[in-house]
Amino acid sequence: MNDRISFDRQGITMNNFTISDEDNNELVVDGTIATTDYTDYGFELTVNADNFRAINSTKDDNDFYYGTLVLDTRLTIGGSLDTPVVNGSVSVNEGTDLSIVLPQEDPTIADREGVVEFVDETSLRMKEMREIEETVNTSELQGMDVSVNIDINEEAEFTIVVDEGNGDYLNLQGEAQLTASIDPSGNTSLSGRYEFTEGAYEMSFNFIKRRFEIEPGSFIQWNGEPTNATINITAIYETETAPIDLLGNQLANLTQSARNMYKQELPFQTLLKMRGDLLEPELTFDIRLPEGNYSVATEILNSSRAKLEQLRQQPSELNKQVFALLLLNRFIGENPFASEAGGTSAESLARQSVSKILSQQLNDLAGDLIGGVELNFDLESTDDYTTGQREQRTDLNVGLSKSLLND
Repeated sequence: MNDRISFDRQGITMNNFTISDEDNNELVVDGTIATTDYTDYGFELTVNADNFRAINSTKDDNDFYYGTLVLDTRLTIGGSLDTPVVNGSVSVNEGTDLSIVLPQEDPTIADREGVVEFVDETSLRMKEMREIEETVNTSELQGMDVSVNIDINEEAEFTIVVDEGNGDYLNLQGEAQLTASIDPSGNTSLSGRYEFTEGAYEMSFNFIKRRFEIEPGSFIQWNGEPTNATINITAIYETETAPIDLLGNQLANLTQSARNMYKQELPFQTLLKMRGDLLEPELTFDIRLPEGNYSVATEILNSSRAKLEQLRQQPSELNKQVFALLLLNRFIGENPFASEAGGTSAESLARQSVSKILSQQLNDLAGDLIGGVELNFDLESTDDYTTGQREQRTDLNVGLSKSLLND
C-alpha cells in the first residue's frame, strides 16, 4: 500500500491508513493524533476491519496459543498518551482456528545438550501457570481505559490442548457475547458466557482413540480475570452394548431365555465431565442410558438405569465400567475376562460386510436412475435378543429428501 501519514504543527494525520493481511483483507486506521510539541498526544482515531487475520502463527511462535484469529473490529481510540481510552466491538469470525495449550503435568527434558536434564513436573507446571496468568491477566501498558464487546461466531473454532503428550484435546464451537476491559493499573478482566453448540473431546490411550461429542449447553463462564474462568462441559461417547454383564448376579434367578433378553445391545453413553477452573479442570465420568424403549422390555431398561444409579454411589466400580466401555466397548462382570454378552460371530461380521456392500450398490443405483430427489439406502444386519433367543435381524432404511425454496 502507498498510504501516507502526515506530520505537521497540529500533529499526526492518518487518512484511512490501511494494513492488509495475506488475503488482502484490510484493517483501516483513520483520524488524528493531536500534538503541538510531539511530547503530549491526544487521540481521535477509529480502527475498522473486516475478516482481518490478526493472528496467523504456529506452535514455534508461541507455546501457549497459536493458530488463526479472524476479526471484525469497530474501535475508537480517544484520550491522551497517559490515559488512552478504547471503546467499541470485536467480532471473532468464521475462519478462526486458535489453539490454547493448558499447563502440562508431564516431566519435560529441559536441556538436550550434554547431560540430559529433567525438570520436576510440579515446579514446571507452576511456572507455566504463572507465565500464563502474567501474560493474560495483566497488560504491559498501564494507564489505559479499555472496554470492548466481543462477539464469537458459532463457526469459529477453538482447541484447548489438555494433554499435549498423549494428544488429548478439546475442540469447541459456539456463540458468545463477552465484555473485555483493561483498567489504568493494567489489570485485565473478562465477563460473559461462551456456550457451545458442538465440538468434541478427543482422547488417546496408547493406540486407542475415542471421540466424545460435546453436549450442547456446555459452557465457559468468565467473571473476572481471564484465566479464572469456570468451565462446565459434558462430552459423550456412545457405545452399543448389552447390559447383561453390568447387571451380573442380579439375573442369577432368571431362566436362560429371560437372561438372553439382556444380551440385546442398547446405546449406553459414557459422560466425560469437566468442571471447575479453566486452567485446572476436574475430570469425572458417568454412564447413562438415554430415554427410549429400544424395542426391549421395560424391566431391562429399569434394571439397567437402577444399576447405574447404584454405581454412582461407588466411584471405583463406576470408573471400572467406564474404562471397560472406553477400552472394550462393553461392560465387564466380576470376571473381567469373561463376557455373557458374547462377541461378534463370523456369520454376523459377514452379514454386516455384505450389508455395507449392498447399501453402497443401492445408493449408486438410485443416484444413476432417479433424478430430482436424493434417495439413500442403509441396510443393517445385527444380532437380536429381544425374543429371548439369538436371531439375525436385517433392517432396510430408506431416506427420501428434496430441496425446496432455495433450501
